[in-house]
Amino acid sequence: MDHREEYEQEIDLKDLMFHVLYRWRPVLLVAVLACALAAGYAALYNGLVLPGRRAGVQAQLEEQGRLLEALEEGQPADALQKRLEELQAEIEQLSSVALAIPAADIAMEAGDSRAANIALLGAFSQLSAAPLSGEDLEKILAQRFKGTVLELNQKAFAMGREAAKKGGAV
Repeated sequence: MDHREEYEQEIDLKDLMFHVLYRWRPVLLVAVLACALAAGYAALYNGLVLPGRRAGVQAQLEEQGRLLEALEEGQPADALQKRLEELQAEIEQLSSVALAIPAADIAMEAGDSRAANIALLGAFSQLSAAPLSGEDLEKILAQRFKGTVLELNQKAFAMGREAAKKGGAV
């Protein structure tokens, strides 16, 4: 290929590119405007919304830091228990139906800490809004598990249901 053909080919590619850009200018204009709007929204969000959220997160981190320091210093667990009770009271205020189910304790009493989720499932089955009844969930457990694992999960499930009936107490 000589230099003239190469030069003509380059011109043709340039013309093609300008032709495509010219035909697509409405789409490109919309894309540029969308990017500008997104950048403006991000700037407003970062300037107006995030500072308030940052303050809330910072307060939570400071509270967690104080609790960790209390643990490291060997302060009595009473302070931590008091904070836990305060948190439970806040949760109860936020929800009309709030139960503190000691799932880990139930699971350990049932025989294995890994059964905590089954204990919570049992407690959940006591709620009127639960999509499946306790009997249906027990049938599913029987289909899913066998042997000693089934027995363990059935025990944790029943204990979770009982804890929910008692209002969260074991």
